[in-house]
Amino acid sequence: MLTAIAILVTIVSMHLSAGMARRRGRSVRAWMVVAAIVGPLGLPLLWLLPARSAAAHICA
Repeated sequence: MLTAIAILVTIVSMHLSAGMARRRGRSVRAWMVVAAIVGPLGLPLLWLLPARSAAAHICA
């Protein structure tokens, strides 16, 4: 049961990292891999990095 929860948390963090990376102008694939490796710890790492472009600051 614990393994299933860990896998679910990792998959959700990969999805959230992909969306966050897209909005911040970062590589979606690279951040999905980071989230797969470190799990939810990838989200704060991505949040701490600045956005790559001025257009990334505009959230639709």
